[in-house]
Amino acid sequence: MPLSATATAVIRDALAAAAHGERGRAVRQLALRYGVSTASIYRYAQLGGTPRPRDPARPEYREWTQVAEALRHRAPQPAPLDLALESAIAGELLPPEAAAMPVGTAHRIAREVGLRPRPRRTQRLHADYPMQAVQFDGSTSQHLTVGEQIADDDWVLHLHHAPTPAGGYKNKPLAAHRLRLMSYGLWDMCTGYRRSLCLPGLGEAAADSVIALVNLLTETGDPQRPLHGIPDNLWVDQGALFKAAISRDLIDRLGIALVTGKPYNKERQGGVEQGWRRQWQRFERSLFLTGAETITLQALSARLIEYERRENGKRLARVPVGDRMVSRTAAWAALVRTRPDPLRAMPDNAISTLHREDKRRIDRSGIVRWRGAEYECREWHDCWVVARQGLDAPDMLILEDSDGNRAEARRYQPRGYGEVRGIPTTALDKLLEQTPPVGADPYAPVTGQGGGNIVPLRGIAAAAFGIDNPLDASRYGDMDAAISAFCGLYPYPLSAADRKAVEQRIAGDGLSRRAVADLASTLLATVMEISI
Repeated sequence: MPLSATATAVIRDALAAAAHGERGRAVRQLALRYGVSTASIYRYAQLGGTPRPRDPARPEYREWTQVAEALRHRAPQPAPLDLALESAIAGELLPPEAAAMPVGTAHRIAREVGLRPRPRRTQRLHADYPMQAVQFDGSTSQHLTVGEQIADDDWVLHLHHAPTPAGGYKNKPLAAHRLRLMSYGLWDMCTGYRRSLCLPGLGEAAADSVIALVNLLTETGDPQRPLHGIPDNLWVDQGALFKAAISRDLIDRLGIALVTGKPYNKERQGGVEQGWRRQWQRFERSLFLTGAETITLQALSARLIEYERRENGKRLARVPVGDRMVSRTAAWAALVRTRPDPLRAMPDNAISTLHREDKRRIDRSGIVRWRGAEYECREWHDCWVVARQGLDAPDMLILEDSDGNRAEARRYQPRGYGEVRGIPTTALDKLLEQTPPVGADPYAPVTGQGGGNIVPLRGIAAAAFGIDNPLDASRYGDMDAAISAFCGLYPYPLSAADRKAVEQRIAGDGLSRRAVADLASTLLATVMEISI
């Protein structure tokens, strides 16, 4: 509560009447009398004021300080000023007389001329509506280490009192699998809603990060955990998620815009850097209350979900809803309806489309080499292709040529000695062993309407939102490739009407390879029966 005008007048008179050297004692006595701080006494007395400017005694100090400050800021974090002065003198940027300038004086001059501005108040990050911008980051757990695996997706986690560095030390080394417990956090910049996830991994790898991001953006079906959908902008640091091709490919196909900042500038990521770190530390330290020394990953995830549900349900949102403040959960559910565009849901097959991609060459034997292993392609030989490998299919590659056609390459398994004495009989060899059918003259005059240009059909538009799966090798890239494959299986010529009917049938089957082969077999069998 502010002091009255009478008390303010008493303070001013008492300090004005204080003898030289006794003002500090008088200030402390007045602070005890009125129950305020000594700074408040000085403020009420309005002592001091703006100091009168005076000419510097050594004007060259200002020039030397500016040179040293410019030199020390060449480092990402400014180097010490005394080292900058020594370096400037040794490099003849400053005269030898600059060594006599006290370092404290240089610091004072830097503050006076504005080279050391006071810590500025950062501008608050803000978004206009939910999922317009979210921040994502991952960090290593300090007190939990990964032990033995007890199921496909479950591990035993050990709890330690002392913080554990990322590399482990002394009696808490990393296990043979070298896995660490990684915690990932997502923060909505509009409402402040937070979601979190824990995964074991070798570090902040791109594959684990993008899997965690997809899981955090997938709808849970729980009304108390409503955050989901594809954000418009994703704020990340310049780590693995930003640099790796496996994550950039999926983020680009989902239509998410990445936003990054300068290295070592963490203010822009403060919403997830500081907030998520405090939230995770609060959760991790609560594990010591139970007295348990181990916990499974499934139990930890269930406990983290309950903690996240309570935090978002009781913490106030960053923005009001209407004219009142509500929780983060209620604010997100209410304000998501105010988006200018409908919120897009995360596709179900997003994780299955994650893949590594590189350009490879298939040799004459149909062998393509990928990450120290050999894969065999039975369809293509001696050509360049784009090879893709899914994270969940290490024994198979999906190959794509320049025309968009795709084929599979399986892990090469050499046959045993004596099993094969020669080249295996191919499907073409078996076909040529049979009596070839008699075909019609391809240059016979065509009666009626025939020939002409074939107008390609438009592709079928998807009814729901989806993304192209580069690992799907069961369909042809386009109608031309499908018709070319059909003509290779059905050697008889087609009239214009028959070709149009075949194209409609293939398009209706979605350019399926199996459907093209079945259709060619059916028509070929029909021709054989008629000829007999």
